[in-house]
Formats: sequence, structure tokens, C-alpha cells
Amino acid sequence: MDTDTQLVVYTCCTFYFTGVSALFHIYLFISLLHTHYSLYTYAFFLFPRMKSTTLDADVATVPPVIEDFKFFGKLQAGMRTRVYCNVAQGDVPIQLKWAKDGRIIAADSSAQDLAGISLRQVDQFSLALIIENLAVHHNGNYSCVAANEAATVNYTTELLVNGESV
Repeated sequence: MDTDTQLVVYTCCTFYFTGVSALFHIYLFISLLHTHYSLYTYAFFLFPRMKSTTLDADVATVPPVIEDFKFFGKLQAGMRTRVYCNVAQGDVPIQLKWAKDGRIIAADSSAQDLAGISLRQVDQFSLALIIENLAVHHNGNYSCVAANEAATVNYTTELLVNGESV
């Protein structure tokens, strides 16, 4: 695991008309992990009381990148097919979903055009869309949607099933 940590110190000095001065230091630790900023730590020190506060936060800066996919070009009613949504890059956590013609496909969907479609999580970066018995009502545009804190992206391809409607 490659990690670079940089320390940046800012010093502020204020002078009041009464002759009292105050010294304020800001210590900024920036950890660079996996080629993106993943952790910011801020420590504030106010002299002479020496109070300090630390704030840690994970920040996703790398958006998901979805690998290209497509359906086989000569699909007939009664055949089966599956495609995989694979995310090649992006900060975790990443949420993966499938949509047909802009509507999210849920595991418990009762819509006629979504009947016979199932989803299978392969790992945290891959989600399979499976149709065991293709029918004409499965025709449409299928999109993989990948989202993290940095962005939501999608990749869409068309499924065309030839044959009689079941």
C-alpha cells in the first residue's frame, strides 16, 4: 500500500491595540492513499491554552469507470443471456444497479417487462444481469448504474430479441 503523508503548518499571529498578541497554528496532515486523497486530518492549536481538535473524513475523489459490455447480436426467444456490469476503477464504496429503459430493476419487481430477469452480485465491483428465458418483452435499453461519493455514471446497451412474444 503506497502512502504519502504531508504536513503543512500555517501560523497566524494577531496583535491587539492593547498590546496583547495571540499565536494560532494550524497543522494540516494530508494522507495520499492509492493515488487519491482519502483522509484529511486537521489539528488546531491555540496558544497559550493548547486546545486541539482533530477531524477525520473519508473523501471519494475517483468516480466509477464501467467496462463496456453488450448482448450477443443474434438472440432468439427462448434463449438465455447474461451480461456483467464490471467497475474497473473508482473509490469504494460503490453501489451497482441495473435499469431497463430508465427504470431500476429490483429483485422483487412484478412488472411484466421485467419478469424473468434476475441479478447476481459477483463481488463488490461486479453485478450480473441474467435472463433465463428470453422473450420479445425483454427488448429494450439496459443500463448499468455505478455510484460512489464522487459521481454516478452509467453505461447502456440495447437488447434485441427476435421471435414470437411469449
